[in-house]
Amino acid sequence: EEMRSLATAIYDNQSLLERVTLAAHDYVQQYDYPLWAKRLADLCADCLTDQRNEASTVHRDWLIRIIAKRQYKSYAEIGVWHGETAFRLAAETQLGRLVLVDPYDISLWDWPGQTQSAMDALFRQVNGRVQNHKPVGRTTLLRKEGHSAAQDFADGEFDIAFIDGNHSYDSVSKDIAAWWPKIRRGGVLAGHDWNEDFPGVIKAVNEFAGQRNLPVHNEAYCWWF
Repeated sequence: EEMRSLATAIYDNQSLLERVTLAAHDYVQQYDYPLWAKRLADLCADCLTDQRNEASTVHRDWLIRIIAKRQYKSYAEIGVWHGETAFRLAAETQLGRLVLVDPYDISLWDWPGQTQSAMDALFRQVNGRVQNHKPVGRTTLLRKEGHSAAQDFADGEFDIAFIDGNHSYDSVSKDIAAWWPKIRRGGVLAGHDWNEDFPGVIKAVNEFAGQRNLPVHNEAYCWWF
């Protein structure tokens, strides 16, 4: 079953498929079965790890580029987790205001093995870092669901909002609908994990954009309009 899952994931990604296909030819020539099969399975796992690691970092580079290029000053992030994205943007951009939104509520996720006490501890950790940010008031952390938090702000209040919370279709749809009016003219509504692993994200984005004749852009595992 594990090999079947690996094979499916590799087959669905053209660049990884080419890498593994070339290696498979060499392995079969050099090793007897089952050694070549084991080496191939290990390579497949490494390929997928590389892909996931890339997906977890390149979106931050993209955000830094677009914020700098367009000289954006106000940023909202829906889905904060450990805060890696937000704190990097705070350190490497000229943003004057960062609003971070995350409920830290395990009941809203299908997350086996995670506990509410762990989520509470994570919130305290991230909030502690926010409280130490200078200048005071530049960064705010709201413990709310994304679509609910949007009601706290005026329309057109933000240059850019980045949606990276619950990746279900319903949640993404609510977040997009709630935060789209909060983006000023010339601003960007964007989000993470535009890939086949999250069909709910793709469906919600395409549905919203299609209803409004908005072109959907994607780069660095992000979508935006």
